[in-house]
This record gives sequence, C-alpha cells and structure tokens, in this order.
Amino acid sequence: MKHKLQLILLMGFVMMTLTGCHITHEWQEATCTTPRTCAKGGETEGEPLGHTWIEATCTEPKTCSVCNETEGEALGHTMTEANYQQAAVCQVCGESVGEPLQADFEKYGLSITEAELDVVYPYVSTCYRNPDLTTVGSITFSDYETFTSDDDHIAIDGCEWKAVTITLRFDDENAGKYGYSWNYKNYDYYDMSDRWMINYNGVDYPDCRFYEDKILSQGWDGDIATVVIHVCALVPTGYDGAMVTPFNSKYRSLEEDSSMTELEKIKIYLEDENAITFRMK
Repeated sequence: MKHKLQLILLMGFVMMTLTGCHITHEWQEATCTTPRTCAKGGETEGEPLGHTWIEATCTEPKTCSVCNETEGEALGHTMTEANYQQAAVCQVCGESVGEPLQADFEKYGLSITEAELDVVYPYVSTCYRNPDLTTVGSITFSDYETFTSDDDHIAIDGCEWKAVTITLRFDDENAGKYGYSWNYKNYDYYDMSDRWMINYNGVDYPDCRFYEDKILSQGWDGDIATVVIHVCALVPTGYDGAMVTPFNSKYRSLEEDSSMTELEKIKIYLEDENAITFRMK
C-alpha cells in the first residue's frame, strides 16, 4: 500500500514537470513596435516588424500604414496666388483653397444680358441734336470669327484674334429729324480694375491690351441711318472674356467727367436697361 502511494505521487510529479516544460503558447503576432509575444507567459520571439512609413503630405504628417502612428508634422501647402479665373492652388497636391479673386466688375453687382449672333435687338439712343428725345433703332452682331492672323493682323505666340461685325440701324422719325448717338467700349471681362490688361489663368498678357475698331460704312439713305463697325480684339488662346460691352449713349457724356472714377462710369454704363452686350467667347 505504501509503495503504491509513492508510485502515484511520483507519477503526479512527473506529469506536473512535463506539463510545465511543454506549456502551449498563445502567440500574439509581432507588431510595428513589439516582437511576437506569448499572451500567457510573456515570452518573446523574433523582432518587431518596424513601421511602414507613408511620407508626409501637405495635410498629413508621416504616417505608418500599418498602425497609423504619426511622426513629425504635415508639410503644409505650397500655394500659388489666386487670380480672377481660379482660387489659390497648391503646387504639390493640386488642392484649391479659398475663392478666385473677385473682379471689380462683380463687386458692383452688375448683370449683363449678352446678345446672340444674327438677332436684331432694339436699341434706344438719345437724339444727337436734342438729348431730351430718344430714337429707337436696332443693333445686330454678325460674322463672329476667331483666327490666328490675316493680312492686317500679325500672329503672336499664345494669342489669337477675335472679331465681330456690328450693325446699327436707325429708321424712326426722331432719328431722321434729330440724329442719333451711340458708343461702345471693349473691356476685360474678368478684371475691370484695369480694363486694358487681360489676365488669363494668373498670367498677364501685355500684348493683349489693345483692340481695334473700323467703321466699314456709315451714312443715311433717306431717313434711315446705318453704321457698320468691325471690332477686333487680341486675346490669349482659349480666353473667353473679351467683350464689346455695351452700346449705351449715356456713357458718352461721362467720358470727360474727371470727378468720376472709371469704374463709376462703367457702373452707370452697364446698369442702363438699354445697354446691349456681345461677349466675344
């Protein structure tokens, strides 16, 4: 009996010893910062994996793609300056920040009704010999074209010519007795603060400061007066802002008024309900 008890105790001791030597590990896989580790006994195996870094961007710091740990700071944007066509843009990532510059034209809250080609629009003018009277004529835009050069217009790198023919006709009684008035200008659609400078995608085009107009014909046929004008503007290739804007007899009396700024004159010029605009786009 005594030997039997001793044998049982010995077997139990051996089993306990063997179990302690061959315990089953519960391994937790290695991470970026810790090696493979047993959850039961804390035993480790191998090395940490190390971070897999994604380089810093304009808006995010250097970041591990596995554990999302960060290091350092975001680079920040490298911005261009905003212009009249687009907001400031990051040169690295292309993100836009803010809004495009607001042209003085828009600051006035002006709206423009653009005329269509080959459509006859009524045109109200003051009578030249009696400014208290008006005459109702018509205005038509036709033969719009875009070209690189011709016999009268040289080719300029990065630029193209835009032209349109404008026909005014006055045939009512007041025009026959008291004459008519008309006027127009060519403005940069985007930057009214300098109407002779075209800015396109942040680049100034000094060669596009000028335009030309040529009276093709002007005269009376009985009591009917007709004026045909050819207007031509040099603009950057692809630019859609040049306008003949607008026909308005009120502006003539303001041109010599030194007490008003150019933009104040333009505001009056464009707000006239009888103004007619053709955008050379």
